Amino acid sequence: APPPPPPPPRTCDFAYSGGAADMCFCQLAQNRGCAGLPCACPQGCDGVTWTHPTTVTFKNRAIAEHCSVQTALLTIPKVYYTNIKFLRTWCPWKMRGLIQEMLEFGLVTYNQNIAPGPVMQCIHAASHISISWLHLHTFCAGGSVDGMPSPGNLPDLAWCATMDAPAQATELANQVVDWAVRMYGPLYNRAPKNCVEMGCDQPGPSNFCSCNAECKRFDDCCPDYQEHCAGS
Repeated sequence: APPPPPPPPRTCDFAYSGGAADMCFCQLAQNRGCAGLPCACPQGCDGVTWTHPTTVTFKNRAIAEHCSVQTALLTIPKVYYTNIKFLRTWCPWKMRGLIQEMLEFGLVTYNQNIAPGPVMQCIHAASHISISWLHLHTFCAGGSVDGMPSPGNLPDLAWCATMDAPAQATELANQVVDWAVRMYGPLYNRAPKNCVEMGCDQPGPSNFCSCNAECKRFDDCCPDYQEHCAGS
């Protein structure tokens, strides 16, 4: 029998593979998937971000309601993760550290450049996003952006919490991970290998199998797709 194929690479270095709607975020993140393309951002692409080790922060074009200072910020990873579920599925071993950095630098950047004081930090649930690039909203405590926090702070819409010190980043990152696990299932110490672990209607990044209806066309279905997902 031929030897089994090598396991997929244990990597989180995903290049952008989306469409024009998310191109601006790709360019602000300086992701290699959009290198060399004309700037798609209304605010321009140069000099509009604060750069951190693995993330960038920039001003949100949407204003923060109920805030005396209405400027809100967005912090995104440089690597392409479409949403919190994608991160939990495809890069679980880096999830806590990435979220911690996003929270810490979202707060610090806001306090140093926008206004002092506590902030509200929010992350959309995977099913409630308008831009398919994982992003953290930072705005004044007591304010609102994109309907967040929702009345009752409903977990199926978003995770939100108030933050007033960088030292809280670790604790709040753990809360985000716990929220994602409750929403989408447990973390594995590797990328999923089949549809049971991945869930149906999920495309895999390059070099991984997929569990969506398009996988037959691209010939990248996971081994259990027919059994687990074909009828879903």
